[in-house]
Amino acid sequence: MGERMKILKIAFFCSALLHFAGGAFAQTTLERAIALYDEGNVDEARPLFERSTKEDPGNGASHYYLGVISISSGSWEDAIDYLEKAAELDKMNARYQLMLGNAYGLKAQNAGILKKFGAASDCRKHYERAVELDSAYVEARSNLLEYYLQAPGIMGGSVAKAKTQADEIMKLDSCQGHLAAGRIHNYEKEPEEEEVCYRKAVEAGPGRLLAYQALWYFYMNNKRGSDAEALFSKALTALSDKTEICYMAGLYYVQEKDFARARDLFGDMLRIDSSKVTACYQLGKVALLSGEDLERGLDYFERYLTVKPRKGDPAWSQTHWRMGMIEEKLGRKDRARSEYLKALELNPKLSEAGRALKELK
Repeated sequence: MGERMKILKIAFFCSALLHFAGGAFAQTTLERAIALYDEGNVDEARPLFERSTKEDPGNGASHYYLGVISISSGSWEDAIDYLEKAAELDKMNARYQLMLGNAYGLKAQNAGILKKFGAASDCRKHYERAVELDSAYVEARSNLLEYYLQAPGIMGGSVAKAKTQADEIMKLDSCQGHLAAGRIHNYEKEPEEEEVCYRKAVEAGPGRLLAYQALWYFYMNNKRGSDAEALFSKALTALSDKTEICYMAGLYYVQEKDFARARDLFGDMLRIDSSKVTACYQLGKVALLSGEDLERGLDYFERYLTVKPRKGDPAWSQTHWRMGMIEEKLGRKDRARSEYLKALELNPKLSEAGRALKELK
């Protein structure tokens, strides 16, 4: 009898295990896709999200993520299609409405004149809907504020409406509220008031990068380099992750084509924390853009490829595309072709790599 009970227990355990595995299997594709996306591995996540839309067509999440990925690649047509579907499947999801507004905003920026006004109207409509669904959604209110500032009055633009959003944001998050007020002063060309707001944002959020970022950019854009350097030193002391301020400043100097300063900052970032391999990607990019130390730039890109990107980091497909550009500069066309093909294998929609491959002679 004891042996029979043991067999029954084992059978019950196996049955339960199979039942659990079967239930988990039904969710594996979407869960795995989200995990890859959160890790920053967008190239691998995309086909899994596409598969998930077929396996579970009533779940808006897969459509949402595909929409976000499409926005990141500049494909606003695809983004709108995916996000409209996500919003249709989950009508009460404020996040879906916000991202759909972003997709229409991208369309408004890039579409022809006849479609621009309709896209802008849809952008505002979805931002406002996101705020209706979640009145504490600071990001949605911030995007709506920006719309009110940028759009002409005939399309719903209004500084007064923007100020109302800034007041509401202040109630939710004082640091973000001061930043929102500063943005309005920036729009109205009131630099003294703008600086006061950004200083208050730093005081309200002494450990928050976005506050230092706004004030640092203000100083740099107003040619106040010594103030910017002093703020940078303060941020290095106040921020728990000191690499983020280095990264922010490095990106600014890349944009300004001050490649020597950018190289120093990304190097500092690696010295502070060698695991921050996004600095390697940027150092490779600096080599490419400056045309200096190209071989070392390839080494940095190779190092970046040894660690899976985090969410928001450059995708590996972009890395191979840029490596191809360096190989082309070095006159190694076969290697360049190989890198472009790797980029397209990871992301067939990476138009820059496709164009570079076609133009390779």
